[in-house]
Amino acid sequence: MRGRRAAVTALAAAALSGGAAAAGAQAPPAGWRRPPMAALAGPDLALRQSAPDLNLKVSADFDGDGDADSAELLLARDGRTFALFASLASPAGAVQVKLAEGPAEDLPRTGVSLAPPGVYATACGKGAGRACDAARLELKLPAISLFTYESGAVYFDWDGGAFARTWAAD
Repeated sequence: MRGRRAAVTALAAAALSGGAAAAGAQAPPAGWRRPPMAALAGPDLALRQSAPDLNLKVSADFDGDGDADSAELLLARDGRTFALFASLASPAGAVQVKLAEGPAEDLPRTGVSLAPPGVYATACGKGAGRACDAARLELKLPAISLFTYESGAVYFDWDGGAFARTWAAD
């Protein structure tokens, strides 16, 4: 733990792929696939269908190196779990990092969106959960927002070598 945020290191589930392909063009990591529409069926399907990329993928320069990176919700090949992967562009090829994972039955209620640079209230800053070091999160770069429809979210922002996780609430 580092104060208000726990770092999710880029080395922790990184997988290098060959070539200098853009991060957004990466194939899913071994054992993962893009979810079919049937896996997204649920009460929030209409909200998902009105969103860009069905709230399954976002792209921006998350690490500030000038190259386009992406983040995507993927389903395990066995269909039991889903995960959020970030794909960071690099000259040697994209590095894919697993940021979060959950049971597949939660995927229809889960989405991903872009959090532009700015100031955001944290969950504890809004009175949710335990005491924290900071009531606000200041993003200098775009970040990844992993959310539950009509509920809370967690931000993943680049912290100079790793993604940091900060909880937010509605």
